[in-house]
Amino acid sequence: MEVQETKTLKQYSNKQKILLVGEGDFSFSLSLGRAFGSASNITTSSLDSRVDVNRKYTYGKQNVEELERLGGTVIHGVNVHSMSSDNRLARYNRIVFNFPHSGLGFGSEHESFYIMQHQALVRGFFESARKMLEDEDGEIHLTHKTTRPFSEWEIETLAQEKGLRLIGLMVFDQLAFPGYSNKKGSGNDLFCVFAHTNDSSKVYKELPFAVETSYSCRQIVRCSAVPRHHTVSLAVTRWTVDNRFLVGATYQWDRLVYDAVIDHDNTTVAFVKGLNLRPGKVADVSRYECVYGWDLAKPKLLLRSQVISAAQEIVRCETPLTVLKGPRVAQSPAVKVSVRIKGSGMLPSVAHPINHPVRVKDLTYGEGKHFETCVCTMTRNTANVLREWVMYHAGIGVSRWFIYDNNSDDDIVSAVKNLKNCGYNVSRHFWPWIKTQEAGFANCAIRAKRDCEWVAFIDVDEFFYIPSGQTLTQVIKKCTTPSSSSSSKIGEIRTSCHSFGPSGLKDPPRRGVMASYTCRMSQPERHKSIVRPETLNTTLINVVHHFQLKEGFTFVDVEKDAMIINHYKYQVWDIFKEKFKRRVATYVADWQDKENVGSKDRTPGLGTRPVEPSDWAERFCEVRDNGLKDWVLENFVDRKTQRLVWEEERNIMVGEVVAQMGLC
Repeated sequence: MEVQETKTLKQYSNKQKILLVGEGDFSFSLSLGRAFGSASNITTSSLDSRVDVNRKYTYGKQNVEELERLGGTVIHGVNVHSMSSDNRLARYNRIVFNFPHSGLGFGSEHESFYIMQHQALVRGFFESARKMLEDEDGEIHLTHKTTRPFSEWEIETLAQEKGLRLIGLMVFDQLAFPGYSNKKGSGNDLFCVFAHTNDSSKVYKELPFAVETSYSCRQIVRCSAVPRHHTVSLAVTRWTVDNRFLVGATYQWDRLVYDAVIDHDNTTVAFVKGLNLRPGKVADVSRYECVYGWDLAKPKLLLRSQVISAAQEIVRCETPLTVLKGPRVAQSPAVKVSVRIKGSGMLPSVAHPINHPVRVKDLTYGEGKHFETCVCTMTRNTANVLREWVMYHAGIGVSRWFIYDNNSDDDIVSAVKNLKNCGYNVSRHFWPWIKTQEAGFANCAIRAKRDCEWVAFIDVDEFFYIPSGQTLTQVIKKCTTPSSSSSSKIGEIRTSCHSFGPSGLKDPPRRGVMASYTCRMSQPERHKSIVRPETLNTTLINVVHHFQLKEGFTFVDVEKDAMIINHYKYQVWDIFKEKFKRRVATYVADWQDKENVGSKDRTPGLGTRPVEPSDWAERFCEVRDNGLKDWVLENFVDRKTQRLVWEEERNIMVGEVVAQMGLC
């Protein structure tokens, strides 16, 4: 009889009978199956149906199918409170629940109501899991954060209530499980309800993609696309379908005024889909007018105003005095703004122009502000690298960060909160609008104008490298020192980018990107910009991270030996393939679309499917470059622990641990 070789991954082995519950995209289960070479000892489950997994997670279907090919058992619709009586399940000697969350109160975990909901979830899990242990040596593993407010869940106390004892604690190292990505669950209290317009008996419900609160205090529920001949409404699970919410009209995303803000000069900046304007070009404003109203369906009550500029997806309007003063009655509905295309009618709108709390009538060049150097980015699902990016740039002089979150479903809310708790001035701005990076950057430029002297627009995989050891602020001052040979003032600083490849790596690096990726292309690609926000052209036109400037202002190029951006563009495949999900820029085709396949934006040699080339780890390697790596190891290593400071923060301060429970 052939004896099976023992294979392990951290605390798990192929000799254990493992049950995983609460899986999202099944990436954790798959990491175990791949490590063992087989998943025959693994039963993995989710509360979501198979259809919901396929719909909600880009790689959910792919991961489940690979698990099943490896011999794993995948079961859907498993409720951790009642799983002990689920006849599809058996008894196990390891039962694992990673990062339990009730799905309620994302971003409000500190509130006692939500803490009680999370405790109820864990309490019910312990009660069911205890009955499913195969013998007295069986263990229940629960992975959880230990910082506040998560420490207030009192996991050990909940376990003791159910006859369990704590066997031990260990630090959870996500990088030890290649491919694993923690996914947030949706709360079970809210559903999208779809009803057929001609047959009231045809009603079905789905979990929403996400529920968020915008900066204007509106709650945004993202449902899947509405089928033809259906309407959509919302329901709370404790209510019946007959008592569902009634929602307003639905709109086509390709023809909509989706957001608006009142700038510091009291003009309204509206962000619009449906004008179909060319990138980088100014449109004829005589074709448009702005329309304001508390009910845009009532023509007699509308206010109309002149359009000042129109370019890309950005329309700037004169704001009527009535709108600036606000409603006379506090309970009045918020005013909406729309754009009328003369001869074609008014665009639908969900945009309420948000008034800044502090009005600044005249921001002048060189005026002192709170922060000398700020950074703005738009990102999706980068919680695991945000700490390195923020802490490094803080070390070279950045003092304020604006994170525009474009529908992340990872743990970015907690990542931002932890950074704020550590003293970093980081703010997350929920920006749900798909493929609107240019509009988001324009919105950020307006937001940062009051407080920031200079704002850099870079991605989370881009890092300024200054070989001299100067701060970013010092480099900026040197670049903008007035020259007697030029009458123009500097409003933009352009920095070239070096694109780094996988550098021979196949698994996500443990020490972060700067200390790990050291091989790059020989020639720099493109540039990214640092701008003085009040010098931007009123159109706010921006393409590939740089803006057009007002007349009288110009840009300067930074010498490459003075400052360069290390762009860790081509990382290990498990990380890089995320680019195939969706690009955030308006005028860049998604890689899965067969459009502009030869564009420089696309990766050479890849088609339209996320299929890993056999030589991926060795690609894009023309020059070995250890410059930033060496500088980081010299300046960002904790001498006591020998860890890079973001490693220490991630593993100790965030405090993700696996609590191992056994029978008393």
